[in-house]
Amino acid sequence: MKDTVTIHRTVLDQIFSIPIDPGRKTIYAPLKRIAFIANQAVVNAIVDRCQVNAGTHDDRQHLRFLEHPHFFDPETPPNDCVPNNGSPAYDTVVLFLTNQCNLRCTYCYASSGDYPKQEMSWEVAKAAIERVLSEVVKRKGSPLTLGFHGGGEPTMNWLVLRQSVEHAIAIT
Repeated sequence: MKDTVTIHRTVLDQIFSIPIDPGRKTIYAPLKRIAFIANQAVVNAIVDRCQVNAGTHDDRQHLRFLEHPHFFDPETPPNDCVPNNGSPAYDTVVLFLTNQCNLRCTYCYASSGDYPKQEMSWEVAKAAIERVLSEVVKRKGSPLTLGFHGGGEPTMNWLVLRQSVEHAIAIT
């Protein structure tokens, strides 16, 4: 399927397509530090190029601007992304607290508030924090990082946000 969030599955899932509106997508290659806006034809050409490492002659012409930054060459992931003894080394938990938002920013990809209300429960947030903290303690590594993100405004689930911060402080 060409219109998916992840459009490059052959090289460590390093290229992403994020919908902006029906006609435009943000193409994002975080390890390359490249992001740009494209239409569906460019998204399809990138998918074709990634899947067969060739694409049509027309695709190659459209994508020529991506050859110089070596867009289609895989990057070595940072050390903290490489599994240690077969398991990832977690030190960060990012909680997606709600899909609701009171801001309605024009640039937002999430269409927050367009769908039935969903909120993360305190039990799920607590379990995630404690799971990541157990990895940090086991590895005696960097401190726990707690973040909030998602398809809504995290403060719309204020109680769980507050409980999460207080719990992370209390157990670290």
